[in-house]
Amino acid sequence: ETSRIMENLASGYGKWQNSECVNMKQALMDLSDGSGRVPTNKFYSQSATADYHFSESLEYLRHVGALDESNPKNPRVRIANYMAGPSNCIATSSYYSVCCISE
Repeated sequence: ETSRIMENLASGYGKWQNSECVNMKQALMDLSDGSGRVPTNKFYSQSATADYHFSESLEYLRHVGALDESNPKNPRVRIANYMAGPSNCIATSSYYSVCCISE
């Protein structure tokens, strides 16, 4: 019984987290030029009233495969790779992680 209750709690928490992920992805898509990528200058320069303020380092973005440096003068953040990165996991233990759902 306790196990089932915990599974239901985790499932509900995961669904809530996913709604946050959907909102974050939309915020990133709004910054994109339609390519699924966000120029780093836009990624880092959100207004004070923005819902999300992104602060992951370029090194982190590079490490998780979210940094597109094909044009060194205009590096961009790959939205899909960023969303799948560990910085978007809000609950982690040795048994589970609550992260954005991979589309």
